[in-house]
Amino acid sequence: MTARTDGGSGFDRFVQKFKTAATPEDRDRYLLALADFAKPDLARKLLEFSLSEEVRSQDVWKPVRYLLANPTAQEEAWNFIKARWQPLRQKGGSVGAMRIIQGTRALWRDAWYQEIEAFFSDPANRVAAAERALAQTLEFMQIGIRFKERQLIPLSRWLQERGSGTKPLIRQF
Repeated sequence: MTARTDGGSGFDRFVQKFKTAATPEDRDRYLLALADFAKPDLARKLLEFSLSEEVRSQDVWKPVRYLLANPTAQEEAWNFIKARWQPLRQKGGSVGAMRIIQGTRALWRDAWYQEIEAFFSDPANRVAAAERALAQTLEFMQIGIRFKERQLIPLSRWLQERGSGTKPLIRQF
């Protein structure tokens, strides 16, 4: 919760707690908490950190996938994946690559769908062990995109009519 609400001031403290954690469970907890900081520059910092020697190869996918699900960091995470796919793939192996591919299912925009389909279909970026995961991810993205198209405007209106005090949801996407 602290990571979501402190505006980023605790990021370096969480990195230190990650580095000095006594158990793998604590390391995971801090690694994933780092993805809760809601600033693109901190997302970028975490993504670079995930490729460092500090993060075990079997864990490289965790912050990447978690950032893909964070609306404030999705774009940053996807851009990082495109720019650094080979090092991510090399460090995480086929399993890590598959989990990152599966994480893109949270990107519910037509433009992202087209990019993801093209990017992972390119022979240079293809992961043979993740063909099925990619097909399932693309299907899930299509369902999410269509759901958002049908529900976003009615939900935004409903909230406004009830005086929720929230800004229209349409602006967030």
